[in-house]
Amino acid sequence: GALIKVGEGSEETVMPDFAEEYTEEDNNEDENNVNHATVREYINEETGQPVTEYHLTGDPAAFTVDAGVYEAKAGDTVKLKIRTTDVKEAYNAALGFLEVDTDKFAVLNVTAGDTDDPDNENSRVYKYSTVSSYMSDEKTEIVSCLFCDIANLNEGAVIATVELKLNDDINDGNYALPFSIRGEGSMGNQIVVEDGRMTDVRILDPEFHGALIKVSSVSEETEPENEVTAPAEDTEKPSPAEEGASQTESPDNGDAQNSEKPVEPEKPVKPEKPVKPEKPVPGHHHDHHHGFGPHHGPGHRHENPVGKKAAEDISNAISEIVRFIISLF
Repeated sequence: GALIKVGEGSEETVMPDFAEEYTEEDNNEDENNVNHATVREYINEETGQPVTEYHLTGDPAAFTVDAGVYEAKAGDTVKLKIRTTDVKEAYNAALGFLEVDTDKFAVLNVTAGDTDDPDNENSRVYKYSTVSSYMSDEKTEIVSCLFCDIANLNEGAVIATVELKLNDDINDGNYALPFSIRGEGSMGNQIVVEDGRMTDVRILDPEFHGALIKVSSVSEETEPENEVTAPAEDTEKPSPAEEGASQTESPDNGDAQNSEKPVEPEKPVKPEKPVKPEKPVPGHHHDHHHGFGPHHGPGHRHENPVGKKAAEDISNAISEIVRFIISLF
C-alpha cells in the first residue's frame, strides 16, 4: 500500500486497523447468522463437461457460464468461447476462472468478447470486459474473464475468446478444463433499480460449465474409404456380344462351354443372278474365321478339322452339280 509522511516529527509508522479476512460466512446468512453456501462439482451426462456450482444465495442458478465442447487433433489450435447462456436473471457482472493444464495445452491469447465478430471492438461486451491469464502453480494457468457494466444485460453473450494450442505429444482422449471457485469472485451481480435509480447490487449464483476438449488423431476426412471388390465370378462373365457369338456357333447353348462340338459349316447362299462358276481349285479348303468367341480373344483364328472336312465335301458336291448343269448345254 501507500506510505504517506506528513510533516516532521516522530518516525513512527501508524498502521491501519486491518479489516477481518473475508470468509464465506459473510454471505447468505439466515436469521440465525448461519451460512448455507454450497459447492457442487459433477460431470454433465449429456455433454461430458465438468460442472461447478457455487451457491451463496440459495436461489436457483441465474445464468450459466459455459466454455463449450471442442474436437481437435494434437498440435491444433482451438478457440474457446466463454459465454453466458441460459439467462434467467438479468446481470450486470459475471466472473469466471478457467483452469488450463499447461502439460497438455498452451494459452496463446485471451481477448474480450468474440474475436470472430468483425464488430467485436465496438460491442458492449468488449468495452466492459476485462481478461487476463496467470500461473497459479507450476502446471496450472488461470484464465480470468470479467464482464462488468453499469446496466443489466438480459441475454447471453461471449465474454472472452481463448486461443488454446494442444501440445504435439498429447494423447487421444477427453480433457476437461474446469472453472475453479475462488471465494466471492466466482459469482454474478445484478443492479437493482427502483424509481429509475440504482438502489442496490444483488448477488447472483451462476452455474459454471468448463471446457471439454476431445482429442483424436483420426478425423472423418482421414478415414480410409471402404473399397468395394466385385466377386471373382463376375470378372469371367462373358459380355452380351460374346454370349451372342456363343449362340451363333452352337445351337446347344447348354453344352457350348462344356463340350467341343464341331462348328456347323456355313450354308451356301443362292445367288440372285446366274453367275459363271469358277473353276474349282484342287485341294481348296475353307477356313472359318471368327472375330470373337466366348473362350478366345478378338481376332482368334478357330480351325476345326472336322468342320474343315465337311466344308470341303460340300464344296466338291457343289462343283459336281455345276459340271452336270454345264454338260446339259
